[in-house]
Amino acid sequence: MILGILFYLNGFSQQLTRIDSLSQRPKLEYRLTVKNTFIPVSLITYGVVGLNNPKLKRWNTGIRSEVLEHINTKYRADDYFQYVPGLAVYILDDAGLKAKHSFWDRTAILSGSFVLQLAVVRVLKHTTGVMRPDSSSTTSFPSGHTAMAFTGAEFLWQEYKDHTV
Repeated sequence: MILGILFYLNGFSQQLTRIDSLSQRPKLEYRLTVKNTFIPVSLITYGVVGLNNPKLKRWNTGIRSEVLEHINTKYRADDYFQYVPGLAVYILDDAGLKAKHSFWDRTAILSGSFVLQLAVVRVLKHTTGVMRPDSSSTTSFPSGHTAMAFTGAEFLWQEYKDHTV
C-alpha cells in the first residue's frame, strides 16, 4: 500500500514539475562550494567516525550526562515546537500573507502529509530497532519530532515559495 502511495506521489510530483517547467518562473540555482558544505560534511564525518571510536563515545556520553542533569522534565518545549511550521501556514494566512491553497485544501494536504509521515516513521521505528539514549525502548530512529517538524516545514515552503518579499 505504501509503495502504491509513493509511486502515485512520484507521478504527481513529476506532473507538477512539468507544469512548473512550462511556466516562466526563474529557476533557483544552488551551487555547492566549500563554504556551504563545510559544516554538514564535518558533522557527518564526526558521526561516522564516532560510531567506532571509543574516545568519542565516552565524550558523547559525558556530554549526554551533563545535558540530562539540566533538563526540566515537567516542561518539554520540543513536544510543542514540532507543530509550529505546519501551524505557521494558518497563522501567516490570518496575518494577511495569502497561502497558495484554500483553508480546507491546506487542511487536507497537511493532514494527509502527517498521516503518511506517521506511517513511514512508525514502520521505520519498529524496523530499525535503534535504542533510545535513555535505554527505555528500541524506537529511537527516526525521530518522530524531527519528521513532524520537517513535514510542516516542507508544507510551509510549498505554500509560500512563490511569494516575493
